[in-house]
Amino acid sequence: MNKFYVFFSVFSDLIHSWKGKFAAVSKKGECSVCGNYMEPISLSLKDFERMRTNFMDRVIKGSDTFLQSTPGEVERFKKFVEQTAPYDVVMDGLNVGFQRQPGSSGGKFDQAKGVFTVAKYLSETRGKKVLILGRQHMLRWPQKFIKPLQQMAHCFFAENLSKDDPFLLYAAMHSGLGTVFISKDMMRDHLFKLGEEFDILFRKWQWSHQMQILHVKPDGTVKFKAPLRFDTVVQHKENSWHIPYESGLPRYAYEVPETWLCLTSS
Repeated sequence: MNKFYVFFSVFSDLIHSWKGKFAAVSKKGECSVCGNYMEPISLSLKDFERMRTNFMDRVIKGSDTFLQSTPGEVERFKKFVEQTAPYDVVMDGLNVGFQRQPGSSGGKFDQAKGVFTVAKYLSETRGKKVLILGRQHMLRWPQKFIKPLQQMAHCFFAENLSKDDPFLLYAAMHSGLGTVFISKDMMRDHLFKLGEEFDILFRKWQWSHQMQILHVKPDGTVKFKAPLRFDTVVQHKENSWHIPYESGLPRYAYEVPETWLCLTSS
């Protein structure tokens, strides 16, 4: 990528006055160099329905789901979702609980407090309908947090050995395109089960619907890393090209490159 940048910088006069500069793209999709906006992520309702059906057939109904869960539990969860969905936010309770905040010890008290604080912020401050997915052992966490948690949000506690990713994705997809989910999990296992045809559709849905918790303030305010709004593919407009590239820094599989090359012509 450095060679590509140098080429456009040095030989811009020879290729119709094209100039290349490294750029940053804002959360809204605006290029820091030319001011153009990236195209938004496009996932039609038809493609979403196709992906959701494929996910239900291959991941939820597939025999591999039952390796660490029982058919009875899956049916109990599906019935629970049918009765309580749609949700605005689906949250991986353990994932959130294990995310240590500055000053916390990481014990059960702090884990329970972390899940409670995020759920309270979403349901009471933001007015969202929340589903919290957890494991049975979480019911033994301090009742000071668990009891009010079950009152302010819908909660489903799976068996301790069950996989919770399929449950989380099922609930989010079942609720429709307007639902986001909170987890730092990469969801890599499910890509292989969906097949190549649905790989990019799943990723587009994941990029545009997955949130992460950045930090929780002492007053209970939660700062999130919001879902991506724009598509990270090579984009062309009348007088510009935008090319995303790998910076070499580590990133999660569901995260997209944040470094861009902006090419503009005068």
